[in-house]
Amino acid sequence: MKQRATAINPALHRLERAGLVASAWNDDTGRRRRCYELTEQGRAALAAKQSEWQALVRGVAAILTPAQRAPA
Repeated sequence: MKQRATAINPALHRLERAGLVASAWNDDTGRRRRCYELTEQGRAALAAKQSEWQALVRGVAAILTPAQRAPA
């Protein structure tokens, strides 16, 4: 039976080529599966993206939250 590729596989392969994830075959459950984990470079890239995301969230919140006005 031929296995069908899912949409996530191309993304995982790109991340692996970029050195952000590493993969290995695992058959502990009796079924052969490809397992992925973040590399050190991947963890650093994730931390950077999380910082970028938090900066974006703070920027949007600053726009959407009414400014506190000092009493006149």
